[in-house]
Amino acid sequence: MTNLEKTILDTISYFEGTLGKSQNGFDILFGGKKVMNGWTHDTTQIRHRCIKPYGDITKEVIEDAGFTICEDKTWFGTTSTGEGTTAAGRYQYLGYSWASTTKKLGLGFNAPMSADNQNKAALRGVKVKRKVTEDELKKAITSIDNFKKVLEKLKNEWTSMKGALNKTYHKTVEMGWEFYKGTYEKYNSPNSGTQSNSNTPNGTTIYVDDYGVTIPKFGTSKTSTNTTDSDKYYINIPSDTTAKNIIFFWCGYETAISREKQWKQIPNNIKQKNYIIMGNYAPIAEGTARGDIDGLRIPFKKYFWSVGGSYSKITTKIVMGYSAGGVTTFNNYGKNDKLCALIDPSLSTAANTENRDWSSNVAMLWGSSGMIGISDWATRYPKVADKIKDGKGVVTKVASLDHYKAIEKWFQLYGSVILSNN
Repeated sequence: MTNLEKTILDTISYFEGTLGKSQNGFDILFGGKKVMNGWTHDTTQIRHRCIKPYGDITKEVIEDAGFTICEDKTWFGTTSTGEGTTAAGRYQYLGYSWASTTKKLGLGFNAPMSADNQNKAALRGVKVKRKVTEDELKKAITSIDNFKKVLEKLKNEWTSMKGALNKTYHKTVEMGWEFYKGTYEKYNSPNSGTQSNSNTPNGTTIYVDDYGVTIPKFGTSKTSTNTTDSDKYYINIPSDTTAKNIIFFWCGYETAISREKQWKQIPNNIKQKNYIIMGNYAPIAEGTARGDIDGLRIPFKKYFWSVGGSYSKITTKIVMGYSAGGVTTFNNYGKNDKLCALIDPSLSTAANTENRDWSSNVAMLWGSSGMIGISDWATRYPKVADKIKDGKGVVTKVASLDHYKAIEKWFQLYGSVILSNN
């Protein structure tokens, strides 16, 4: 499969709303909430359960093939107009369409819905049925007008694309084009987007939205509000393919220091060996509350699944918080985490920062005049420090700590702890 073919398949899944869901959409039934129970990637024997007479698929054809006309209501979904639909799989094939397509592919009438068969069916829909050429797929990267031409050809195959073209769908053509370009870059240049602040190779930096979809670079300047880009994330994919650590990093107020400047303070040797997702101090994620760890976990998982990664191999959780992100870290800290990093953190009565019990997995840095000068924090920080030390954690106070370089300083002090955990 070419990189362009992989890109258009991911883009179809993106528009259809299956990208990253469950088994990357391959087992999803219409509506996204029900799945094909027992589905497996390439060995599944599950066949489309909703075959109805249509076109050349007559009642006799269905019965001659040993199947009965669909009565399995568990596979039915209801569209926004109240109509029943049998759409299933990553590319949301209706029963009659799936059966007809797999027959034409030589896979047999109503072939099993394995990932490989679903990909073959979708590519047939793109290249044979709708006659989209490789050259057209390549040109679609260069301009939104060329991308629209591809959607025009595919809109009667996938109605979500028709909705985008008609501006009646929540995903726009512009969103689709940004996704298409970013996905092609990912497949065609696996090392693109790496940082250049050192000659040492590090991870690949990806920018994603709440749905795990790649987006253009953002967060390069200080923002006017604390909630700007709260639903956007920086992700690091380590160059070490055996990496098992994931760092959930809540950044500080971007009115004071940009997301990019915070990100660049994370050393390259850390990025080489750890998955990292950095989000706003109180991130937003679909179906989660602000500040919940799923605000970082969900978009990371969605991105990871969209590229066919095995999220299950990431076994070690590290939580980190800088400045305002420290409060979110307090709230999401667990005694079984590999490490909890508090980087000149804000304090919170609600998070019980002074009175809670800590374990030996905590490392805190503090001491900037700007933070100590907030209300009564000059007396509260030592209380937090003492409780951490009681739990056998480590604390360092640096007099006149430069708050805006505190991330870099924390890694100078404690970065070796993370590396020793790989």
